[in-house]
Amino acid sequence: MGTGFTQVATSDAHTCAVKSDHTLWCWGSNASGQLGNGTTTGLGGVGLGNPLPGQVDMLGSNVVQSMGGPDHSCAIKDNNSLWCWGYNGWGQLGNGTTSGAFGTSTVNPWPGLVAYLTSNVGQAAIAGSHSCAVKGDHSLWCWGKNQSGELGNGTTLGADGGHDFRNPWPAQPRGLVGSDALAVSTGYNFTCAIRFSDHSLWCWGGNHSGELGNGTTTGADGGGDYEIPTPILVPAMNSNIRKVSTGYDHTCAIKMDNTLWCWGNNTNGQLGNGTTTGLNSWPAQVTALGSDVDDVAAGAWFTCVIKLDGSLWCWGDNEAGELGNGTTTGPGGSGHSNPLPSQVSAICP
Repeated sequence: MGTGFTQVATSDAHTCAVKSDHTLWCWGSNASGQLGNGTTTGLGGVGLGNPLPGQVDMLGSNVVQSMGGPDHSCAIKDNNSLWCWGYNGWGQLGNGTTSGAFGTSTVNPWPGLVAYLTSNVGQAAIAGSHSCAVKGDHSLWCWGKNQSGELGNGTTLGADGGHDFRNPWPAQPRGLVGSDALAVSTGYNFTCAIRFSDHSLWCWGGNHSGELGNGTTTGADGGGDYEIPTPILVPAMNSNIRKVSTGYDHTCAIKMDNTLWCWGNNTNGQLGNGTTTGLNSWPAQVTALGSDVDDVAAGAWFTCVIKLDGSLWCWGDNEAGELGNGTTTGPGGSGHSNPLPSQVSAICP
């Protein structure tokens, strides 16, 4: 069981991985049915967690990619259809409801097709309460919670125009990126996408920590509501972006020249600039990595990259040992933050 995997997705308390035979296996917390086994219980019906991988049988041997949110999971099958399961209280499963299986509660422990995304899906990203996907025609679709404008439809309202903030049907964001997307990443209450035609970066939603990269920590009206519900161009990222990854309230992007740029909340050193100084609402290069970055993943309050030589580097919050340096502290054993990239050196073969 420990070999033959081709892709893995992790979240707050559960993991899903695709094997080379295209079966999907999940383990960890199942309190919201996020393991996709038709239950909300643990192994043998005991507790809420399953410490052993279990196959998501309903998806068969046709899975090519999996995604994990705190309380729900999604997968793309080899026919390019998107399936989601788990908690649905905000409509994040995209099935037109905010209820669960058989119309009860808010939990659906069985994979279900996402409306309008039954084919041609190339990439998807899910956060705590909203989800987005890019189709092969470069159209972008988002659904779920919209309290901060994270769905990009120009409002912070729900599908009924009210203040329940729930949009259970996938819909395209407004503006240039809605029909011209290459890739999407979802943060806690915001979203960023790379535009296909010019590789520019666009972000929208909550901007409390400057995570939208427009040089402010304010909303669309310049006031203190912190919400920008329509996609805006990140000024310093107007071309040559090839990868974006969003954390809880910070964002990182890789340019075509393999440099890494980060912005947003930096109270745990997650921007990699050697400090833990507050908020940085303008993108800044992580100079310690030079022009040698291949891939990036932004965690909640930390960041990791793979360099072109295959080495793995992490920085930011280390309270739970997420930086992989053998400690749960910062440099010199003080605090829990490491604001400079450090190599993860002890990786088992």
